[in-house]
Amino acid sequence: MLPDSVQLSAGGAFSASGLARNEGTEVLCTLSVTARLVDGAGAELDEVTVTSPVRDVRPGEPVPFTFTSPVAASTVHHVEWSATGGATGDEATRALSWTPFWERPVDGDPVALYLYRDGAGRRPHLLFGSVAAVGGAGVDRPEVVVGQVSADGRLVSLASASVSGPDGSPLAHLDAGAAGDALVVGSDDPPADGETMVWVQGS
Repeated sequence: MLPDSVQLSAGGAFSASGLARNEGTEVLCTLSVTARLVDGAGAELDEVTVTSPVRDVRPGEPVPFTFTSPVAASTVHHVEWSATGGATGDEATRALSWTPFWERPVDGDPVALYLYRDGAGRRPHLLFGSVAAVGGAGVDRPEVVVGQVSADGRLVSLASASVSGPDGSPLAHLDAGAAGDALVVGSDDPPADGETMVWVQGS
């Protein structure tokens, strides 16, 4: 768990997003974060456990998490964090490379692509690129997970997209040496002077 990466909601229902790191020496199939929400009197308001959408986490690798609790953010005095890893994972599912092609800012030029076409109203942030299977075997259900990190290291948004074939449908399998495209749609532009983190994975 990396406390300095956590972004908390300012109001409404309590929500949080952040990064957790595999501190061990083995690939973990999953990495879960537990948040115990505590009020000013020390009473527990809620306990939430979420699993990062990134699987087969490598040693030393930070991965994202996000959650929302029905508890009002104004009632939470502090959060007690913990993280746990699952069984040994399979690094072969992460034998993928990401090549970004282009990025479109919010309300930028309209896009008409085989994977996406703008509609009426506000145009979202887009990140378009290609994923290739670079290991000795293919992977099932390849996808891209993208996190936007602010200049002070906080995870402020998280989005994901399936890797698609030439017909625009999500790929059930990506053969070794093959590639497919992915278009990640985000609600906002990346923060100024921040960082875009990209994870690619199969199952």
